[in-house]
Amino acid sequence: MQDALVLTPSRRRVWTRLAVAAVPLVTATIGIWVKAGPVAGLIAGALFAVMVVLLLLHTRRSSIVLTPYEFIEKGLGFQRRRPRGRIARLVRANVVVPRSGANETLYVLDADNDVVIRLYGANYTSQDVDRLVEALAVPCEGPDRPVTYAELARTHPHVLSWVERHPVLMTLTILGVLLLLVAVFVLSMLLLDMTGYV
Repeated sequence: MQDALVLTPSRRRVWTRLAVAAVPLVTATIGIWVKAGPVAGLIAGALFAVMVVLLLLHTRRSSIVLTPYEFIEKGLGFQRRRPRGRIARLVRANVVVPRSGANETLYVLDADNDVVIRLYGANYTSQDVDRLVEALAVPCEGPDRPVTYAELARTHPHVLSWVERHPVLMTLTILGVLLLLVAVFVLSMLLLDMTGYV
């Protein structure tokens, strides 16, 4: 009986992503400190620090485990188990995300073309994805060049989630929610300042 294949996120990739994300987070914290005061800056800094800690904990807990019988995806607070026998084929794509570069993504499909599990390559190396594809030993297809989600949707629409099919709308929604949260936070701080609580 073959041993289980265990893949864990690349620490180098995770730390690189954190380093890149740190610049806007620190800049935002300083901006909030200057415009809304030290209390607001400390709160924003604490929130950003919590986000970083949660990302690190998630990365530490994350893994992909392939046994002779199961495909298991683990993360912070969740574990998805799927029978290995359900896996019928794979779609492998190097997806280009604006301002983030290209990430290899592996879509694991069942016989009905439903996605069983997605492996996002942002945290895994191409060698890890190669090992998983080889171990699964089912047909693998996909574009032979980097593609956007829109291009992938034209050839393999069944593998994409709503978010992946509508990345611009999702980005605008996230930005809108963040702007709303910042506006509520700033207004709350101003009201507290005017009433003498801050």
